[in-house]
Amino acid sequence: TTAVEVSGQGDPLPPPPFDVNIPPASYPQEVPATQPPVPQPAPSFQQQPSAHESALQKCEYEVIQYMVKYGCSFIFEYEQLTVIEWLTKEITDDNHRFTIPLYQKLYKLCQELFSDFTVAFSNFMQSVEEKKHQLYTQEIEQFRSSFEGNVAEIERKEEEAKQSVDAQFENEISEYRQNFIFKHLSSHPDDDVREIVNEICLPKHSLSKIHAEIFSQHMDSQRLLALVSASLFNWKLTIIEIKISQLETELKSATIDRQFEILKKIQELTTYRKELAKLTGERVVNPKNLN
Repeated sequence: TTAVEVSGQGDPLPPPPFDVNIPPASYPQEVPATQPPVPQPAPSFQQQPSAHESALQKCEYEVIQYMVKYGCSFIFEYEQLTVIEWLTKEITDDNHRFTIPLYQKLYKLCQELFSDFTVAFSNFMQSVEEKKHQLYTQEIEQFRSSFEGNVAEIERKEEEAKQSVDAQFENEISEYRQNFIFKHLSSHPDDDVREIVNEICLPKHSLSKIHAEIFSQHMDSQRLLALVSASLFNWKLTIIEIKISQLETELKSATIDRQFEILKKIQELTTYRKELAKLTGERVVNPKNLN
């Protein structure tokens, strides 16, 4: 795995000392194509998730909601890097996978849609540039027909007109980026996909002040970076916590030789957890503290 780096915010986060990916028990077993699927009996009761599963699912939901809601928006303006691109790199580098099959499906759908987005956005921007040029030309012609001044003053007015035209289309461009995923997945044939996408993207009648601000239509990249990175790093920390807990459980019934190996892994993960928590705390803004 590679180090996790937040642009312009100090040293990169260190990678885990070893693979800490947690194989989710909820994943369906893959059956070879030559074998028919074996029907499974329906459970007699709804099994409640454990505390670890609940914590992990909450973290996963926070990550996937940012990918669905803001996936095509820039998280790094200077690098022109989108939320989908950054999250995909981080998740791939750490070999993580969503334990909820629906979240994993959404993750893959967002990646597929992003390939379509790059082409669609290029065509959209071509149309925008044509409209901007037309509007700018109209304003300049109107200005020149009634203005008398020196060359420097004319150039200043032309630059002001250009900035004014650009500003008029900023919201339109931002909305196109933000609405692209929702526009396509809100009509997806899978009922579960449509339901969760609408839950994430459509405004609620009773949003709290914090959530209303977090999911406002327009969000600058610096604030988006703080929120998305906080959700991602909380997920990483939760995975580390669960892995340590699993190792501590295994330690109770392990042989002497195995105990030494487990204790070494626990020590490595505990050290890594402290470093990760310290570094993320220094650079990530807790959404609850955003006013």
